[in-house]
Amino acid sequence: MSKYFSFCHISDLHLSIQANQQSIKDIFSWYQCKKNNDTKKYGRFTTYERVKLEALCRFIYLNKDKFDFILITGDISSSASEDDLNSALSIIKPGEKSKLWIKDTPNFYDNSFYLAHKPIILLPGNHDRIDYDGLTSFKYSDKFDEIFKYFWVPSTPSNKISAKSIFVPTINETINLLTIDFSLNEGRFKNINIGEGYVEEDIINELDRILKFYEDNKIFYIIALHYPPKSENVSTYLKLNNEEKFINLLNKYKVPFIFSGHSHIEEHKLIPNTSIRNYCSDSSTSFCENSNINIFKIDFELNKIIDKKTFKWSSLKRNFYE
Repeated sequence: MSKYFSFCHISDLHLSIQANQQSIKDIFSWYQCKKNNDTKKYGRFTTYERVKLEALCRFIYLNKDKFDFILITGDISSSASEDDLNSALSIIKPGEKSKLWIKDTPNFYDNSFYLAHKPIILLPGNHDRIDYDGLTSFKYSDKFDEIFKYFWVPSTPSNKISAKSIFVPTINETINLLTIDFSLNEGRFKNINIGEGYVEEDIINELDRILKFYEDNKIFYIIALHYPPKSENVSTYLKLNNEEKFINLLNKYKVPFIFSGHSHIEEHKLIPNTSIRNYCSDSSTSFCENSNINIFKIDFELNKIIDKKTFKWSSLKRNFYE
């Protein structure tokens, strides 16, 4: 008899101390208060929309019986500043109070990621690693590792791979999730844009050893990353460099599917010249018309996706609907 489990996939929340700072006037105001050391007055440049965040919180709470865990594939925060990271953390960490940007939401839905009482698996994206003002300065930061230590726990020497196990009571089985951080480290690859990622040799070697162990011991696993490999929807300035090594490794172990984000465009299709299907999420909360939430149903024994339900954003209804 087959065993099925489900999870909710979202990505690129771009949460910040303040919502939707994107007009020229807002950017200029933020830049001026930054010069005066008063960034908390306006917040920083960001693109997430509060009404979508509130709708996402409601969705997760009200649909919690439809999935076993939540997967967030990077860019949880708008930047790696402590203000932004802590604001993003406050929506999911037990015991945290939600910040300014959701203050008008009924208390019933505050911290609804946590109130759903479902495990949360997440990984950093390029925005979570770069502390920048959207105008002038860009600096790599590892603050994400400390602030999100409850959720992101690197388990290899490179500190770029997290291997986390989740027990799923509905099927009485353990799901292993490999989440990979391909974001750039400070001081390396000076000729590469900060929005790009890079597949480094030590990460590949570590991943190879883990996948070999999983294969030898018949351990079920799912792979998630921020950067979608070989995506037509990612510009040259946002691509994953050296991606062939990663794709070749996935082929070596016959990985059937992966989950990603980054492009802000939903994409569910085969990676070119492979049998690997990439399920790329768009931005679940950004200021744009197209925002979706996906719930996947997977056959544990066959390692096969058997169902996908998409809940689309409606500006008119101000909600996600199937």
